[in-house]
Amino acid sequence: MAGASVGGAFLSAALQVLFDRMASQGFLDFIRGKKLEKGLVKKLKPTLMSVKAVLDDAEDKQITNPNVKDWVSELKDAVYDAEDLVDEIATEALRTRLEAEDEIASTKVIRVVSSFNPFSRGMESKLEDVLERLESLVKQKEILGLKEYCRGEKALQRPPATSLVDESGVYGRDNEKEAIMKLLCLENANGNQLDVIPIVGMGGVGKTTLAQLVYNDKRVDEWFDIKAWVCVSEEFEAFRVTKTILEEITSICDSSQNLNQLQLKLKEKLLGKKFLFVLDDVWNEKYVDWEELRSPFCFGAKNSKIVVTTRNESVASIMRTVPPYHLNILSDEDCWELFAKHAFVDTSPSIHPNLTATGEAMVKRCRGLPLAAKALGGLLRYNLDVDEWNKISTSNLWDITDGILPALRLSYYYLPSHLKRCFAYCSLFPKDYEFKKEELVRLWMAEDLLLNFKSKEEMEEQGKEYFKDLASRSFFHQLSLDKSCFVMHDLISDLAKSVAGEFFCRLEGCDNLCEINQKARHLSNVQENYDVRKKFETLPKAKGLRTFLSLKCLPWHSYVTNKVMHDLLSKSRLRVLSLAKYCNINEIPKEISKLKHLRSLDLSGSSIKSLPNSLSTLYNLQMLTLFRCSNLVELPKDMGRLINMYYLNIRGTMLASMPKGMGKLKDLRTLTDFVLGEQNGSSIEELGKLKHLHGQLAISGLKNVACARDAKSVNLKDKMNLKELEFIWKKHTNGSEVLGQFEADKEVLQQLEPHTNLEHLVIGFYRGTRFPEWVGHSSFLNVVSVHLRGCKFCHSMPPLGQLSSLKSLSISGFSAVVIVGDEFYGSDHALTKPFGSLENLRFEDMPEWEEWFCFKVEAFCLLQELSIIDCPKLTKNLPKHLRSLTKLEIRNCENLQSLLPRTTSIRQLNLRRCDALRLEPLSCGLQKLQIRDLNIDDSMLEKMVQHCSHLKKLVMLDCSKLKILPEGKLPITLKELNIERCPVLDCSKILLYTALESLIIEGKCHKLESFPLGSMPMLNYVSIWECEDLKSICASNGSHQHLSRLNYLHIYHCSNFTSLQIEDELSATNLTSLTLWHCMTLKSLPEQMRSLFPSLEHLSIRYCPEIESFPEEGLSSKLKTIEIGRTDKLIASMMRRAWGLQILPSLRGFELSGAELEMESFPDEHMLPSSITSLTISDLPNLKFLDNKAFQHFALCELIIDSCPKLQSMPEKSLLASLSYLSINNCPLLRKRCKKKKGKDWPKVSHIPVLLDRIVSGDVLRLIKGKKLEPLLLEKLKPTLMSVKAVLDDAENKQITKPSVKSWTDELKDAVYDAEDLLDEISTEALRNKIEPEYQTTAMKKVSSFFSSSNPFKDGMQSKLEEILGRLDYLLNQIQILGLKENYKGEKAFQRTPATSLVDESDVYGRDDEKEEIMKLLDPQNLSENQIAVIPIVSMGGLGKTTLAQLIYNDPRVDKWFDRKAWVCVSEEFDAFKNYFHWKELASPFTSGAKNSKIIVTIGDENVAAIMRNVPTYRLDVLSDDDCWKLFAKHAFDGSSPTKHPDLMAIGEAIVKGCGGLPLAAKALGGLLRCKPDADEGKKILHSNFWDIPNDATNILPALTLSYHYLPSHLKRCFAYCSIFPKDYEFEKEELYSIMDG
Repeated sequence: MAGASVGGAFLSAALQVLFDRMASQGFLDFIRGKKLEKGLVKKLKPTLMSVKAVLDDAEDKQITNPNVKDWVSELKDAVYDAEDLVDEIATEALRTRLEAEDEIASTKVIRVVSSFNPFSRGMESKLEDVLERLESLVKQKEILGLKEYCRGEKALQRPPATSLVDESGVYGRDNEKEAIMKLLCLENANGNQLDVIPIVGMGGVGKTTLAQLVYNDKRVDEWFDIKAWVCVSEEFEAFRVTKTILEEITSICDSSQNLNQLQLKLKEKLLGKKFLFVLDDVWNEKYVDWEELRSPFCFGAKNSKIVVTTRNESVASIMRTVPPYHLNILSDEDCWELFAKHAFVDTSPSIHPNLTATGEAMVKRCRGLPLAAKALGGLLRYNLDVDEWNKISTSNLWDITDGILPALRLSYYYLPSHLKRCFAYCSLFPKDYEFKKEELVRLWMAEDLLLNFKSKEEMEEQGKEYFKDLASRSFFHQLSLDKSCFVMHDLISDLAKSVAGEFFCRLEGCDNLCEINQKARHLSNVQENYDVRKKFETLPKAKGLRTFLSLKCLPWHSYVTNKVMHDLLSKSRLRVLSLAKYCNINEIPKEISKLKHLRSLDLSGSSIKSLPNSLSTLYNLQMLTLFRCSNLVELPKDMGRLINMYYLNIRGTMLASMPKGMGKLKDLRTLTDFVLGEQNGSSIEELGKLKHLHGQLAISGLKNVACARDAKSVNLKDKMNLKELEFIWKKHTNGSEVLGQFEADKEVLQQLEPHTNLEHLVIGFYRGTRFPEWVGHSSFLNVVSVHLRGCKFCHSMPPLGQLSSLKSLSISGFSAVVIVGDEFYGSDHALTKPFGSLENLRFEDMPEWEEWFCFKVEAFCLLQELSIIDCPKLTKNLPKHLRSLTKLEIRNCENLQSLLPRTTSIRQLNLRRCDALRLEPLSCGLQKLQIRDLNIDDSMLEKMVQHCSHLKKLVMLDCSKLKILPEGKLPITLKELNIERCPVLDCSKILLYTALESLIIEGKCHKLESFPLGSMPMLNYVSIWECEDLKSICASNGSHQHLSRLNYLHIYHCSNFTSLQIEDELSATNLTSLTLWHCMTLKSLPEQMRSLFPSLEHLSIRYCPEIESFPEEGLSSKLKTIEIGRTDKLIASMMRRAWGLQILPSLRGFELSGAELEMESFPDEHMLPSSITSLTISDLPNLKFLDNKAFQHFALCELIIDSCPKLQSMPEKSLLASLSYLSINNCPLLRKRCKKKKGKDWPKVSHIPVLLDRIVSGDVLRLIKGKKLEPLLLEKLKPTLMSVKAVLDDAENKQITKPSVKSWTDELKDAVYDAEDLLDEISTEALRNKIEPEYQTTAMKKVSSFFSSSNPFKDGMQSKLEEILGRLDYLLNQIQILGLKENYKGEKAFQRTPATSLVDESDVYGRDDEKEEIMKLLDPQNLSENQIAVIPIVSMGGLGKTTLAQLIYNDPRVDKWFDRKAWVCVSEEFDAFKNYFHWKELASPFTSGAKNSKIIVTIGDENVAAIMRNVPTYRLDVLSDDDCWKLFAKHAFDGSSPTKHPDLMAIGEAIVKGCGGLPLAAKALGGLLRCKPDADEGKKILHSNFWDIPNDATNILPALTLSYHYLPSHLKRCFAYCSIFPKDYEFEKEELYSIMDG
């Protein structure tokens, strides 16, 4: 099934991007200039259109038809090549233009464009190859039975779920069920007419099951009068859902086909009754559809409920009235219970211990997804074969189950095609890979996966919307600890890999190689410590590779084979290249210029010092990431040529300046740093030219700004999207600067005032004495963090207390500040609480600070963390009223005499060198206490901790007076204890704290000669340093002790430590690491060490000279690393092969060091197991040889040799083939032999990745030549135009839903404009000939002779005619491909949803007067002469005509005044304006009714009203702004008061003004912002064109476009012309007549 579903959708989106590229002006101009032979480029699009027409059908059929799947795969491969071809032409066009602009003489430009060059020949060959492959595929579509524009039956459909559930098969959902029941409970009634409760979660997590549990609970029947269950699925249709609810309630099948009648019946059944409806599996995101469905629901009793299950957060936000309930995955325990129920039938897991471990491993792979656990359990049902279980355990879940695949693939299947393509791209990420939204969006941008953008800024915003859509559908999950990161569930990751197919490949280690094939276009490489040559052996197969993405999953450095760079430079189609975090990459070859298609280059964390200037010819480059390239000192000098550069990250580099011309990068949106050099490079004025910067920017080297005028040109005030700013001067040099020398810096900083949207501010090494007024000004409402450092001449603080949103403040290096006083809090009298939002405050390195005044009690009311560090002169009190403080740190404040702030909220206290503090009993809520270098005695400590009953961690360092722990005062539940360098402290009392999990003792440990480890069963980590008194570690008295939690035991420098006396009395079954260093008297290890420590993985023994051997029983079979050093007796026994290391199957690393023995050769053959991959040899003074025989058994990756002065040579090259890392230090003989290119052993080691090879240069690009078209084509122009005119009606409808038809129509319009201009030019020339006397012939002869004679005008016209006819022929060829029919109107693309008579009157504002005016016309007392009064309500679309009619229809007075009433939604099928007799025919029966009968007509056309009416027309006006605001607020704030969101109110009121009183717009935009208290989202809508907001989201576009859609074609053209008028422009009728006539 791999790749089955992605093909069609992927191709559909890919083709649309391709068509957009081919339609770009630059591309078309270049093609016209080159005139490629045989019109091959013009054949490309219609051929692609032919296959695009059948993609919908192919997407469905490929799932069940392998032949179609193969066809789609071949097509996709060909389309990739076509994309590359078009990109190559576009790139050449861009290069030609840019290089032509650099030429001085225009003749050179002409020569560049028109000269014969080899590009044309190569391009024609490629075009012919692609066209041949595509045409072959086109021919196959008939054989495969693929139909054009046919979706057919859904290949994937979820079976409809009923309300029944087997509760015995549900685990771990009791809490979730009760949470939903609380929302349903009458006791929690909130007074709403109706509550909609969405349950949101990924597919397979159990949403439906939870809803079934709730639905079948007995309490539901008690609480509600009516309940109904509807499985909605993807077909959300008000008619079907209403009918199903009605049938559920009545148990009668209703045959009505009228939505109005159905909703009226449902209204009657619900009237006054409390109901519960479950709408299961809802996918629909259209707010208007939900509004239509819910009309009858509002007639039920108050506190009725609807439970909705959905995978999509957007669906929930549209429907909900309470916060959505996000259903999480199951715990591993519950998942196991569910799995076991289905796997172990008629038996118990405890009877099959051999299967339990395997089953638990499988359950872990399910990652809490109940569907997966249930499906796997069902697969193994009645199957108790161990081999079968092991096979399933190591298989891909997608290959072995039918249950998981459809359930999760359904989420993918109903994605829009553009999202499918983006999701498939995520298959490059390994499982559990954490990614950031911005990083993924930039990758999508680089890969051209985003549709329909006008600028890169719009493209990024669109990418963020794509990401948001995927996240809302549960494809991505936000991490709880780091909100900026996202991850995919393992099974979603598997789904991505399944649908991506053979075009995507992920390399994950040499042991799990992904076979790279010829079709592979996208490759990710999950980095290892050493990425060796073998890993990339099949890389050359991927000739068309576009993506090489290195992904870091390990915290340490990585190294890569030098061959990768060579191979990648031959991949000329690469668009994304990431070699990030390879520390051995220190140079980028100049041949990188061959990668002409490259959009994104990431070299973060590499060791490069510079970049070649040839990189400046990569004109497509959009993103350059050099983050933490700490050796990088310069950028290419011609960076200004990279005009498509959009993102430049140079944070963490050592750049001395920016190259000149940075201001030319007009599209640059992200620039992390701008470095001002002393003399060379870009000036600060260049920064002012970059108008689209957003995100973060650090300007450093501000000391080099000549004057404040230069700083003003940066114009930061207008850069409203910059959210993070750093202003850095230069770190001060001691003694070289004096106070007042740099007052000009204040003027510079004044001119750098940013926009008030700023959120984060850093100012470093500023040299002024005061800050400008904008720093701390209250207008900066969005600032959340400020960091001021190294401003050593500032003698006062800026008024930062006025920043109402400030949460984090750090101030350091203010050497001149003596007092922090009122100026710090600000003088803004409107601000009653200075620092009212501050949570984190830090003062550091303020050597002259003496006093901190804080008289305002309200200040710091939310402060949680306070740090005061290195403020030696601070003496006075700290703020007292810090009721929210949780963490306090005071270090190196020797004169601070204050009391600690009194608060019960404090949880963590850290004190160091602050002896003047007045210490009092600490809060009982304290959890962590650290005291260091304090002159504190036992009584003081006892006083401090006497109330600390919740203390979990105690750290005491360098407390020389402490003698004893405060017995009885510390809680025995203490978890962590660190005692370091407390020389007189009695450590024997430690044994009282039996709940300890971590224990660290360093220094003398008085009275602790024997440490009974068994008395602390909860210990996980034990580290003991330099405890001279310690002699042994033993078990406690009594029976056998089992330390199941102990993982780490480390003993260092305990000179009197003699034994581990544990033997049979103690076992640590989970101990993984044992370290014994400098235990000079320790003579032996435990005899039963293998059984006592069966899980031991790491063993390190150094400087233990008395240990003679390992235990006879041997060591743990799980050992992975062994380190032995300076332990000669033990090493000597090893030389006698007494260790038995060769039988350790898991041993990977071995280190031997510091042996004075006569050891000339190492290691002996069979001394070490063949599993060894890392070997370290050091301090072996007598070692001369490395044994070839031993090395032939290894597959070493890492070899480290240090301080072996006599070592003479390396093993043979064949024995080092797998080596990835080699380090040789202090081995003079060996280093000489391994010297690069000169040493005798150089050939043995030259292949190792840390050594670089030369990179071979590649091909040169070629230029195009053209050809001429046929002459004498004037007479062909009219029939060609007639041919396309015949299909325009059909095209007009289809272009609304089919982008390909819209693109065709736009191109046709462009060609017709040019044809009109051409004919006008000919007519003008004919007129000139007529007027001038020398041309006195008939008009027809003039035109004829004009084209037959030879003159310059004719020659130019001939060329224009050829071009236009070529374009029209090209469009003509596409008609059949697009499925356009002649003289065919087809199905209406725009159709209004039929309105019923029901209305929610609580949702109508500002129509009371209008309603009453119509009611007066209906009143029987208002007698009319007419038999029937026809009352038209006329207005533009969306103004509320139907709503007004519904209000009237449902008024109780109507039922009193009239004997009959009926509601009919007529829509466009009845056109009274076109045929007056239709209306007369319809109205004839109405005359039989009683006098004063009424007909209300709602219409948008005054002419129709004039035909039908017999009373004056009622013209409905727009709503007032107040009423429009109420309607908007009802839908946007979802019952919450707008006054609670003052930041959103101003934005909302501005949006409402933009609605112009149109209720549909107010309601739709309110629905779009429903439950989204995000100011940025509101601003985005505010600044958007309503027509750019997706139709599905608002429905404004269809409602108003309907009026345009049914205009006659001649009026459409005239109306479109009015688009040239700005909004609110006033024009006269006659003025418009004259313009149009011209």
